[in-house]
Amino acid sequence: MPGMVSALDEAFGNVTKALEDTGIDKNMLLIFTTDNGGPSYSGANNWPLRGTKKTTWQGGTRGSAFVYSKNLFSKTGYTNNEMIHAVDWFPTILELADIKEEGGIDGVSQLQTITGGAASRRTEFVYNIDDVDNRSAIRYGDFKLIKGGAGDYNGWYPPPKLDGSTLDLPTADDTKMPEYMLFNVKEDPTEHNDLSEKDPENLQRLKQRLEYWMKSLVPAQNPPSDPKSNPKNFGGNWSPGWC
Repeated sequence: MPGMVSALDEAFGNVTKALEDTGIDKNMLLIFTTDNGGPSYSGANNWPLRGTKKTTWQGGTRGSAFVYSKNLFSKTGYTNNEMIHAVDWFPTILELADIKEEGGIDGVSQLQTITGGAASRRTEFVYNIDDVDNRSAIRYGDFKLIKGGAGDYNGWYPPPKLDGSTLDLPTADDTKMPEYMLFNVKEDPTEHNDLSEKDPENLQRLKQRLEYWMKSLVPAQNPPSDPKSNPKNFGGNWSPGWC
């Protein structure tokens, strides 16, 4: 892992130096972001957040990012915790490039939030709606609703130690989880306190929002595997040539 981080750091440095050498960096917004939380079962760590990659817990869905520019920011050197979703990057970049958005996309521009610290234009987003495993989650304001379980790993996994100890990651049993779980992720970002029985008003509000988005769900397409794709047919290589 440290070697991969060093290689990434070197490659990123090469890119930024090339941008500086050509002068492009004078009118540039550099975005460095992630896709999801780390897989704790493969050595990654999301502490103190709950869960891992492939879950809808905060540890599997809340990502870190940084943005950099020499001259585009009116506010710098601070941490921004406004609500931003991955689909917002596209319209944000369009606005920055002064390209008109044609509409019909899920994202909203967050340019003013990123460059000046303005409040986010986003008030909700869907984490996931899985009609096969019956697992769904939605964020609305400060609240998050999880339906049908959040995934296979639902614990809090501390950072690794240098004492040779191992980390136990038992898989979750959705049958032992409530059908609905509600969290205030602003006050309780580590998702320790389920409010589903204590806050029926917000529980109902988020259930209605989830039901609204489920109406536009496109059913999952899970075609059966094709034996013709077996790497044994291609000398052990993974190849798209069979299709």
